[in-house]
Amino acid sequence: MQPADLLSVHEVAIRLSISEDTVITWARDGTLPAQMIDDTYWFQPPDVAAYANTYPNADPPSDGAVNDLIRPSQDSSTVP
Repeated sequence: MQPADLLSVHEVAIRLSISEDTVITWARDGTLPAQMIDDTYWFQPPDVAAYANTYPNADPPSDGAVNDLIRPSQDSSTVP
């Protein structure tokens, strides 16, 4: 069960456009602040947003909704 008002590793990976492994590595080494609850990393949304502003590949959602990050797929007929 997800703690209220915290983001999962998966949600952070989506928000920062990085792999879940990278999120876990950054949590372990302190690059991205995290809380360990029942052997699972959880993240405060303001910490993720602050990091997204400094990470060059970050694509944070405008209103915190994961759907903001879904990009339209390219039409395969237009790809050479």
